[in-house]
Amino acid sequence: MWRLGFRFWRLGLALKYGLPAVGVLALIYHAQGVSELFVTVLCLVLLAAGAGALVLREFGHREFDRDEGRTR
Repeated sequence: MWRLGFRFWRLGLALKYGLPAVGVLALIYHAQGVSELFVTVLCLVLLAAGAGALVLREFGHREFDRDEGRTR
C-alpha cells in the first residue's frame, strides 16, 4: 500500500510542477516560436525534471530497498 501511495505522490508532483512548466513553454512558443528564450526555458525545465527524477528514484530506493532490511 505504501508503494502505491508513493507512486501517486510522485504522479501528483509531476502534475503539480509539470503542467505549469509545459504551460509556460507553450505560451513562450506561441508568442515567439523557437527563440533563445524558449530554448533556455526548455533546458531549465528538462534539467529540473531530470534532477527531480533522480531525487525521487533515490528516495524510493532508500524507502523500499529490501536488502538493507529497513522497509517502512
